[in-house]
Order: sequence, then structure tokens, then C-alpha cells
Amino acid sequence: MVLRVLDRMGRSREPAEGSVPQKGDRIVWTLFEHDQRVGPKLPDPEETPWTHGGPPRADLAEAPDPVTGEDFL
Repeated sequence: MVLRVLDRMGRSREPAEGSVPQKGDRIVWTLFEHDQRVGPKLPDPEETPWTHGGPPRADLAEAPDPVTGEDFL
């Protein structure tokens, strides 16, 4: 079998020496799932701290100061 790699070889047009098997080299095949490989999932909104966009906790919220005449200029 002859394999010609045309894309996704890193930073250069030609693959780095030794990164692609040469004719006569022994290779081993493996099977893997063809799903996207993504990072870990984000936590549920209820589990996200308010500093990272989660909902504010009502039991920790401070009551605002009452409106006074000094609030109006």
C-alpha cells in the first residue's frame, strides 16, 4: 500500500524526517472512535460560581442602600 499525506502535517509543506513511515517500514494499525475529540464539558449553570457567570446566590446578596437625597445630583 502507498500512502500519500497531503494535509495536516504540522508547520511545513513536507513532513519532518522520520514522521512518516518509509517504504518497507513495519507499521501497526489500530481502531479508534471517529467522534470529535473535544475538551471537558462545562458545568451546569447551577454549579458555576458567580465569578464565572453562574447565577448569584440570593442568600449571599447584600441589600442595596436605601435611596436618599444625596443619590440625586
